[in-house]
Amino acid sequence: MIKRIILVMFLVICLTLCIASCGESETAPSTTGSSTAQSKPPHTHIYGEWNETKAPTCQEDGQREQSCSCGDKKTEAIPALGHTEETVGGKEPTCTEDGLTDGKKCSVCGEILLAQAPIPSTGHTDETVEGKEPTCTEKGLTDGKKCTICGETTLEQTEIKAKGHTEETVKGYEATCTEAGLTDGKKCSVCGEITVEQETIDAAGHNYEDGACTVCKIKYVSAGLDFVLSEDETYYIVAGLGKCEDIELYIPATYENKPVLEIAKFAFKDKYHLVKIFISDGIKSIGNGAFQNCTLATVIEVPDSVTEIGTNAFMSCVALTEFYIPKELTVISGTTFSNCKSLKSIEIPSKVTTIGNGAFSDCKGLTEVVIPSNVKDIGSTAFYNCTGIKTLVLHSGVEFIRDQAFAKCVLLEKVVIPESVNYLGGYAFAQCAALKYVYVPQSVETVGSQLFYSSYNASVYTDASSKPSGWASDWNSGLNVNWGYTEEN
Repeated sequence: MIKRIILVMFLVICLTLCIASCGESETAPSTTGSSTAQSKPPHTHIYGEWNETKAPTCQEDGQREQSCSCGDKKTEAIPALGHTEETVGGKEPTCTEDGLTDGKKCSVCGEILLAQAPIPSTGHTDETVEGKEPTCTEKGLTDGKKCTICGETTLEQTEIKAKGHTEETVKGYEATCTEAGLTDGKKCSVCGEITVEQETIDAAGHNYEDGACTVCKIKYVSAGLDFVLSEDETYYIVAGLGKCEDIELYIPATYENKPVLEIAKFAFKDKYHLVKIFISDGIKSIGNGAFQNCTLATVIEVPDSVTEIGTNAFMSCVALTEFYIPKELTVISGTTFSNCKSLKSIEIPSKVTTIGNGAFSDCKGLTEVVIPSNVKDIGSTAFYNCTGIKTLVLHSGVEFIRDQAFAKCVLLEKVVIPESVNYLGGYAFAQCAALKYVYVPQSVETVGSQLFYSSYNASVYTDASSKPSGWASDWNSGLNVNWGYTEEN
């Protein structure tokens, strides 16, 4: 830029000197010729249009000139144009190819003004292509990899052979006299597919000798019983004694080639002459009052196939000393064993969740009752007037102990209520004359009135510091309460 300014100044000075010189020669008087000759008039330059004599380039000045009629000329520089930049587009690098930065060049002369620089390739960005595990019958694949940018596979997946089945034996079972059996089979322990089907083994049928089957020991079935076909005509229901005169009753599992599944309500009620009752395996339901007031029956055998026993089913079977409660039973219905005065012990199965109202009331022969953790609800008067009970064990899991549940258990000495209990009904331990120790945790949300009515000898303990809001104002029946006590004490 400085060079251009100096050049322009130099040209201006030269032009000025030329004009001065020209004017001097035009006005100076002539020194020759006649003295009378007149002087010529002064000459004034008149220049024409500028003519470009040299075109400017991007980097070099050009030149132009004007001419006077006298032949005089003046010139001046035309400044260099300078470069006209244009962008030379680069390119982005890819995973495998280098890229270029943007560059610049002159669009007129083509000179590179900013060289493009290489950009290294980015390389692949791998992601895992999930494989799959082989199954017993289908092939699998290993994990692979591919580039998340360009999609190129960088690690091929390889095939994994199917594993094949891992066989395990599906145990069959022998046929019985009345039920078909099954052969052993096989299945895959991984996928569960059956690889060897089990085959049915026909029931063997009874082989009776001396009044009993030599295989299953079942007695002859009582003849003359009344049966009713079910509504869907798929099974029979024992309806009553009919013409049967047996004092030992054998209720069959089949009748006329159909299963016997139910004993109707009141079917054998007030049959005072029956001394033993045997119910065949396969029967599922015993109706309400079915054996009520069978007062001479000392043995009643009920199979595990029974899942439902109705209310009053064995009520007032006063000679009954033992009873096996079927293991599939979930509810012991109300008054089922009420007034079974000679019953000495019971074992509540692991699936029972509810003991109904009065279920064992007046069972005066019971001396110990253990309520397992599976029982959630003990109904009102469930063990009312069980005057022989000395020991009561309530396992954690019980949630409801209803009104008068253990009232009049006059020999009961100790009660520990588990923390699982939410509800203690009124008079639950009323008139328990021998009761000496009772522990009620503060976790019990509701306690009814007069819990220990007429249980005058009881000492009451609780870990509560004062009466919780859900406990009745007279819950303790006026007995002294030892507050803030824990069982660990």
